[in-house]
Amino acid sequence: MLTGIEVLKQIKKKFPHTVCYIATAYASYETAVEATRLGATGYIPKPFPPEELIQNLKEGYQTRQLYVEADNGGRKGKKRLLEVAFERQD
Repeated sequence: MLTGIEVLKQIKKKFPHTVCYIATAYASYETAVEATRLGATGYIPKPFPPEELIQNLKEGYQTRQLYVEADNGGRKGKKRLLEVAFERQD
């Protein structure tokens, strides 16, 4: 059986711009850091309220739209993607 981290590695290797979240009942600082390092958009410890999931999905959808726009050569999309990245660093 694969772990979520192993699945994330496989997805990101094949489809690097896929927006992925890790939802886990066994949250730890180490796995959160590893998931982020591997490219997870978010790390959601269970149990979580539906509103938190919906908010994460909305943000993930926006991020995916920016990836698509950037891939299509849109300068605005690239700029916005950088803005989102800097916002997340804060």
